[in-house]
Amino acid sequence: MTRLVLSAALLTALSASSALAGPPLLCHPLEIGEAESLPWQEAKAWRGLADGYDTSRIAADTLKLVAAESSPVVRMETLRRAAVYCLKSRETTRDLLLGLSARAASSEPDSVARFDLAYFLAACRQGREFFEREGHEDLLELFEDFDVRGVILESARARPEQADFLLAAAVLTEMGSRSEHQRHVRRVRAAARPGTLSWRNVRARYADIR
Repeated sequence: MTRLVLSAALLTALSASSALAGPPLLCHPLEIGEAESLPWQEAKAWRGLADGYDTSRIAADTLKLVAAESSPVVRMETLRRAAVYCLKSRETTRDLLLGLSARAASSEPDSVARFDLAYFLAACRQGREFFEREGHEDLLELFEDFDVRGVILESARARPEQADFLLAAAVLTEMGSRSEHQRHVRRVRAAARPGTLSWRNVRARYADIR
């Protein structure tokens, strides 16, 4: 039943946009300008793996980047890229999950570290079929009890003035209830300051929702 529901959700995402197909958290890049993130080739769209990048560094590089970056939008895109890179390697997936979970475990319940773990897991779960194809979906099952949706939505509720966290809620709900998704998008629009990353992303990504 879970597989059938996920497949239906993927079909919904595929039909929703011809330009950006696939599960949003995994396949739809966020604009981050010149901010530092994992190496990426924009021309390759959602799977823009950089040629020549030593992927054995993914876990260490990702943990270093998210620990140093204050912008949630930049961290979200870094974690999305990391999830795509993880499709290539079971060891990388394991190491990054362990690193993010250890960082979250040593933080406060409402910390950004828990948000980061939730966002990474959400991207992986939306792309579960891809991970199953690569044979390491069992690593995701170790975190089945972690309330990914609850953590991301609570981060948005607890920070209603921070448009970046509201954007995360909007992206998360793209594959769910349309009314809920639209509500989150409108909250981003109301909170985002002109010129910020959240403002640029909500305008580009959800131009049809006012």
